[in-house]
Amino acid sequence: MTLHSSVLTLPSRRAHDRQRDVGVTSSRSLTLTKGRSWLHHLILRCAHVMDAERSHSLALQALGLGVASFLAPPLPPIHSRLRRTLFGKTLAHPIALAAGFDKDAVAYQPLHALGFSAIEVGSITPQPHAGNPRPRLWRVKDKAIINSYGLNNKGLTALKRAIAPFKHSHRLLGVSVASIKSTTDAILEDFSHTIDALQESTADYIALNLSCPNVSHGNVAILSPQFLQQLCRLKHHKHWTVPLLLKIPCALEDKTYTAITQLAIKNGFAGLIVGNTSPQHNHAHKGGLSGTPLGTAAEHALAVVHRARKNSKNFVLISSGGVMDGFAAYRRLHKGADMVQIYTAFIYDGLNTLPDFISAMNQACHKKTPSSLPKRTLIRNVA
Repeated sequence: MTLHSSVLTLPSRRAHDRQRDVGVTSSRSLTLTKGRSWLHHLILRCAHVMDAERSHSLALQALGLGVASFLAPPLPPIHSRLRRTLFGKTLAHPIALAAGFDKDAVAYQPLHALGFSAIEVGSITPQPHAGNPRPRLWRVKDKAIINSYGLNNKGLTALKRAIAPFKHSHRLLGVSVASIKSTTDAILEDFSHTIDALQESTADYIALNLSCPNVSHGNVAILSPQFLQQLCRLKHHKHWTVPLLLKIPCALEDKTYTAITQLAIKNGFAGLIVGNTSPQHNHAHKGGLSGTPLGTAAEHALAVVHRARKNSKNFVLISSGGVMDGFAAYRRLHKGADMVQIYTAFIYDGLNTLPDFISAMNQACHKKTPSSLPKRTLIRNVA
């Protein structure tokens, strides 16, 4: 009976031991999570007190060394309403990383691993370009950035080599291309050469950057009807197969947005990226402003373009500019965006950005109307 009794009590002791082990494991896991969060917060604080461009370079190096895989919090479960299909790929959510953060695709794989549904690299030019003299990147108030990089990049050949391994990625890879030339023929030749070279690459789409505020094209008005008509003629002559999008600024007149949208649809462009950094600001530094101050203008531009798109449902709209939290991103979807690109929010909030965005968008999916969403949500702020 004693033996029988002791046998009966063994399972309860094992259960107790398992509960104790689970408790210890959970405690250790929580301690590790808090430690990673603290370390990430410390790194962000250090990054935000050093020179902005130096900080950007170190961030790319750290990503390449795998720091993100250790420090990044996991993404929460993603609401099914956020799923969409673009350029033949089904994406779990619509948040993408805009061009400019990883110009030369040196950190594409670790950025991919963070969970972005799309990453746009570039802008690139046919040949390497040093860009403007330093300093050329500044943090300013209201969670904003001014950059005057001037299209610094390692060139087309280096980019093709960098993106070659990612042919079978299940997420989107976009390439932004640009020109620093100052005549119509030279600009079109740059576009033609670069797009030709990318036809057999791993790019899912190519964005023609028609809105960089830090490059002078001389007397060429790159968004004028005359230039755009010549670009359309070049496109019809070439018969390119990789989808082409036009990247336009967020400070045009409504009639100009309508005209560009209709021209792009008529001539077989795959879509528009609506929003880029803006030279229109009151800061002492010259360059393109990004971040919170662009939000209102970017939302308005998207709404106008969406109306102009009408029933062309296969014409893709990507919204960029001033998207600082998940609620803002969700509103962009309701205003017609198929995908939303972020940049400055990622600079300020680091590895917490994407999980925070997804959490907010999950909440938004349960709201009845977009008007019930808060205009801003508190995101982790680092002085």
